[in-house]
Amino acid sequence: MAGIMLSGIAVVPSGLERAFMLLRDNDFTQATQSFEQRWKRGDHSREVANALAELYVRLGDTDKAAEVLVQFVAENPNDRPALARLAEIFRDGQRRDKHIVTLERLWKQKHDFRLLRSLERLYELADREDDRIKALTVLVHSPVATISDHEELSSLLAPRNPTQALETLFNAFKRWPTSVDVDTAQTFVALAADSHREDLIKTVIAQWVKQKPSYASIEPLAVTLISKRLDSLALDTVLVSGALAMLDPATIILAARIESKLRKFDQAFSRLELLRAANKLPSKGDDVYVETAIFTKHRDLALAHILTRGPGNLPFWLQSWVVTKARDVGDNDFLVSLKAAFENTKGVAKSFMMGRIEHALGDRKLAQMFAERAKLEVVDQSSGIAVAGLFADLGINSRALELLLVAAPDAAHVPIDDLPQAATVALSIKEAQLALAFSSALREARPSTSSDIIFARALGLSKRTDEALEMLDEIESWSEEKELAVFEVLKGADRFSELQKKLCERMDAEDATLSQRTNYAFMLNDFKTFEAKEVVNIAPRIADDLDDSALEGPSRLSRIELLSKIEPMRAKPYAKEAAEIDPDHAAYIYLSLLKNLHLKQEAIDFLSSAIDDVESEATRQSFLYQWIELGITKPAIPFLRELASESNKEWFFAYDDALTKLGERATRLKFLEEYARRPGLDKAFKGQLASEILEAGGKDVAIALFKDDAANAPANSPAVEQLLYLWGPRPPQEGIEWLATRARSAEPKERELWLQRMLQSGATETVTSITADFYVQGHHELAPIYAEALAQSKMDQQLKQLLKTEMATGTLPTSIALRLAQSAEERSLSREASTLFEMASTKDKQWLVKAGKNAWYAGQHARARSILGVASELPRADAETFFLLAEATRVEGKKFDLQRLYSRSLELASTNPGNDAKRIRLLSLVRLGRYDDAQVMMENEENSTLRADYAAALLDSGKIQQAAKILVPNPHR
Repeated sequence: MAGIMLSGIAVVPSGLERAFMLLRDNDFTQATQSFEQRWKRGDHSREVANALAELYVRLGDTDKAAEVLVQFVAENPNDRPALARLAEIFRDGQRRDKHIVTLERLWKQKHDFRLLRSLERLYELADREDDRIKALTVLVHSPVATISDHEELSSLLAPRNPTQALETLFNAFKRWPTSVDVDTAQTFVALAADSHREDLIKTVIAQWVKQKPSYASIEPLAVTLISKRLDSLALDTVLVSGALAMLDPATIILAARIESKLRKFDQAFSRLELLRAANKLPSKGDDVYVETAIFTKHRDLALAHILTRGPGNLPFWLQSWVVTKARDVGDNDFLVSLKAAFENTKGVAKSFMMGRIEHALGDRKLAQMFAERAKLEVVDQSSGIAVAGLFADLGINSRALELLLVAAPDAAHVPIDDLPQAATVALSIKEAQLALAFSSALREARPSTSSDIIFARALGLSKRTDEALEMLDEIESWSEEKELAVFEVLKGADRFSELQKKLCERMDAEDATLSQRTNYAFMLNDFKTFEAKEVVNIAPRIADDLDDSALEGPSRLSRIELLSKIEPMRAKPYAKEAAEIDPDHAAYIYLSLLKNLHLKQEAIDFLSSAIDDVESEATRQSFLYQWIELGITKPAIPFLRELASESNKEWFFAYDDALTKLGERATRLKFLEEYARRPGLDKAFKGQLASEILEAGGKDVAIALFKDDAANAPANSPAVEQLLYLWGPRPPQEGIEWLATRARSAEPKERELWLQRMLQSGATETVTSITADFYVQGHHELAPIYAEALAQSKMDQQLKQLLKTEMATGTLPTSIALRLAQSAEERSLSREASTLFEMASTKDKQWLVKAGKNAWYAGQHARARSILGVASELPRADAETFFLLAEATRVEGKKFDLQRLYSRSLELASTNPGNDAKRIRLLSLVRLGRYDDAQVMMENEENSTLRADYAAALLDSGKIQQAAKILVPNPHR
């Protein structure tokens, strides 16, 4: 700084020479004073102003520097260097407004676009949107303009003037026809669509996409156009793209997907079939290929592709969709083929699909079993949401909700592709809040007619019926999805008459397909009672349909079920005939009808006669469930026994309950005994069996069973656990002898476990005898359990002798020393416990605390003081450690450090609410001479032991009268 300013000394007036000399010598304080004097005397030359301003900056006073330059610029408004330096000082001083004003003055003097770009950034920071728009408007027409300038200006103009915003981006396309990125193109498309300028999209974007061979450049534009309900234009855009011309598979799939949306199934399928035939169809196109194949009546190709691709690779929603479509058209052969295809897969895909197929085939119990298995195999959000959907379809809402909350706790963390399924599951299980959150997020992320319908359904579930119906009404085109949503909203609002009327009208409509009519019948079947007269009026029409033998499958059954609700007696012959022909799928309708007509015996007779003809195991089990519900009879026993014998616990309990109710006591006991002998039963269930056997009067049987299992089992095995459970907490003599035999014959490592079992069973004497024998033979590894047995038997002399022998070895493993010490401590053998704890402390110093305390209680005061002195330095030293150390020090007649030790014990004891801590706190106060505090603490104290300790401490301190008051009872207390 000084060098720059001194470079002009030759022309400096002589009066400034001294000031610049001081500046050159780095005497900034004196230099500042000198230049200040010149400034005050009116020398406002550039040299003085610059020097003084820079000196103020050098001294950290930017405000004074700014004042000097402001005054100088006021006097010299065209001095750009001074104005520029003033702008820098305002910038560095975080004075944004003054910085902006100064830059604006510089811009007016000279249009330097670097200044204008700086101003635009400052306007953004200052939230001055109008000024920013003005700056960007100049920049976009300047030589230094960038695409980003156009994008920024367009985004600012869009809410105010969409036309001008669109024009700004249009200019970007004209100026950089090939350099505009996909984000800018997407914004342009959105603006053009909102302004109804499809002509611009067709001209500008069509030319742009021809140059783009990448799917990543085309797909966002198509998505934007679809979101603006411009599906046809989206298709046209994809069809003229360079990516499609390059036969990019992803772009071909995108075109087919839009064509399918526009119901141009033949074109879409032909396009995809060419890819598949050339082995170039990516997995992301599987869904639209299968969809278009089915719609174009190429179900054989759809199945072949599923089998070729590998069923486990199909997305979950597509698996569900394929099964549902096959079920709706009654194509059980297709479902059976799918089932065979999935039998060779693994994991959640197999369990999920098998559950879907079994549910579609009418085997609900088996479907539920697969659903439970799939729940355990869930690996990610998609599979979790899908399995939740399976549970929802099975009507197990609690399971569905449990899975949904884990897989999709909130909409923000659910992938877009999974949002439709998550919303659908929430709708199915009637979780309005979740449904609204998911559908709202879906509608925002992927706006479409489909997302509008899902959102409307969520509004209906939330009891916002009018809003939901209004939204659905605004969707001009008819679709089955929309129609079913209207029905659902009406039903949720309890507008049953209106709903039933619409359903009946649609059932009679000439354009209603068989699948749609079946759906209407299923929806009408949901009603327990019927309000609209039209429902009764269609009964003859339903009966006429049923007289047509060509009507088969789900369509026929749905009508029989509906008729059984409207006119049960008219439906009865149809239901009986269907149940006899196809009990696997139709029996439930007939049985429900009989129950509703209170024909219980007729229902039991049907079950008894039809169960042998049932092919599906699931239906057979369903029959038995209903039989149990109606009242089990002896003819059902063989079928129950067969199922119970297959290791199915649910049927085990059903069979056991049936035997109990029918009074078959001997048969039941024999069955339980046979079941209990099965290998591989888990511990808990085997224990339950033991209880059942005992309750049935078979205790000896139960003991014999588990004794056999435990014959060669280790001490900690479930078999031994069960045997001890049967013997009870105090085994009989035979049990003690059995345990003793196992202990004597066991390997050394196992022997202690058996002895420990015996101690837990109360066989202390036997354990003492066995351990004594082995100890004498040199098995010193049993010393800990030998000591434990002696302690429990209160054989103190023998215990002391054992401990003396062990301590004589000089060193003991830490674990053994600790166990021996604990046995000694249990019997108040403090001297021995102290020594053993000290031996254990060679590996872990924390045991010194225990060693020191036991030394104190043993009367070894000097030793206690020595050990506790070391222990007090440990991190875990407690209040008792410091107190006993102080006591030992005091007893030894040492006064050094007593005050600190008692204070430390008081401090630590004050943080502990226990009685022991209370005693230490009290005695520490006495030792410290804080008698008043101790007296306050003892007021109203009822604990006689604590009072006695307090009195003893007072006597020690020579407070005889106070001690007497404590010892003599207060008659008024």
